[in-house]
Amino acid sequence: MIKTILTYVIAGMIIVLVCMWLWTGGWALIKQSVRNMPNPIDIIWGNSSSTYAIVLPGQPPIPQGPDISNLTDQYADSGTSNTQDISPEERQAQQQAQNNAIRAQAQAAQHVNDSPYAGVVSLSSGTASDKTQTEYLTLDANQQIPVGGWSLVSTMTGMRATIPAYSKGPQGSLVPTVMRSGDTAIVVSATSPAASAISASWHVYLNAGTNIWSDSHDTIQLLDASGRIVDTISY
Repeated sequence: MIKTILTYVIAGMIIVLVCMWLWTGGWALIKQSVRNMPNPIDIIWGNSSSTYAIVLPGQPPIPQGPDISNLTDQYADSGTSNTQDISPEERQAQQQAQNNAIRAQAQAAQHVNDSPYAGVVSLSSGTASDKTQTEYLTLDANQQIPVGGWSLVSTMTGMRATIPAYSKGPQGSLVPTVMRSGDTAIVVSATSPAASAISASWHVYLNAGTNIWSDSHDTIQLLDASGRIVDTISY
């Protein structure tokens, strides 16, 4: 008896649900979806690009984004060229221009710390690479320039020595270390009597007490009073 009652109740609920579905337009929606459905044969053979979506009764609408279809036409009308339309010669020229720009930026970054005196005073290794008691570097100036307060730095060992404000000038007396055009200065690491016998316009003593530059290999920078690079040597 109970089984029979449950069967009638379930059947009645199914009938009620079908009636409600028909009343809300379910059958009409099915016919509309079938009518809008593209031909399956065309889809298989690639002759149709249509898309369709089945909307269930009571389903909320799917949010749509802004229409951007006109952007394609605007881009096409803007005159922007496609790389596929560029000849190999034009593409090579563009690549070369990009390489030149990158190279120029790298060179500018490399010389950003260069001193305005770069090229005015040049540095040479002198006897720094020799195993000798009289170790010195050489400075050559092509215009008058004060070098007192400048420094010499080894980028390998971190050793730094400052050129004194007063040195033995061309007359052998202590004067401000101001090199003239054509002057040559020897920058002696330690005080050495033998250094005074070396022919030079200037004898600059760093008073380090010992040799400070590597005999085998080193990279030494000449820095101005602001710490910018005037010249660099490596041996």
